Amino acid sequence: MQIIEVTEFGARSAVLRLHRKDTPLRFLLFPMTHLASAKFYADVEQRLQDCTIIVAEGIQGPSAATSAMTRSYRLLKHKRSLGLVSQDIDYSKLDATIVYPDLTGREMDAGWRQVPCRDRLEFGLLVPWYTVWLLLFGTRRVIASHLEVNDLASEIDEALAARYAAVDDLVVAKRDQALLSALAKIHDEHAAEAIDVAVVYGAGHVPAIVRGLPSQYGYVARGGTWLDLFAL
Repeated sequence: MQIIEVTEFGARSAVLRLHRKDTPLRFLLFPMTHLASAKFYADVEQRLQDCTIIVAEGIQGPSAATSAMTRSYRLLKHKRSLGLVSQDIDYSKLDATIVYPDLTGREMDAGWRQVPCRDRLEFGLLVPWYTVWLLLFGTRRVIASHLEVNDLASEIDEALAARYAAVDDLVVAKRDQALLSALAKIHDEHAAEAIDVAVVYGAGHVPAIVRGLPSQYGYVARGGTWLDLFAL
């Protein structure tokens, strides 16, 4: 199943609808990226207006580790030649219950300190270098080349996850687990209600949802639509 698709024309995100036969609750998955066109985020925000509950990604509270990991994207939004913006959805404007199941900043920083020193050193050296390189040479096509996501991990993704197992456990696995626990609680409390529950999370976390909800609760993807992230 394609979650983020990249073609010669551009990149787009699959908004997935997950249902189950015997209950009316519906989950809407919005795979997100750090950078996209302003129209993409506006389109997502418009669709969120019809949702009763929104499960949103976001480390809660300040985190030095998170700030360092996302520095390149926060700086790239200022590169005018790209014409892209960072996510700026204002959930306070929406008439919905907002759920933040993500880690706190303290949990993130505490987990980062448990990552092997060698891995932390590599990230500390590579992220600044990569940020400068993107600022000098980054194009939409370069950014798109790293965006594609499917429900099954590629060999490269599996190799990177194995090489940086402690980082993957902190940044992906622990947060996936917290997200799935929140969705399970919503199912337990609202399964009998005919409402839409939006999940607005980074595309890298969506595979865990499309695997976890069907196996645990019988929710399967029964349609969806594409939203353009940006053209190439």
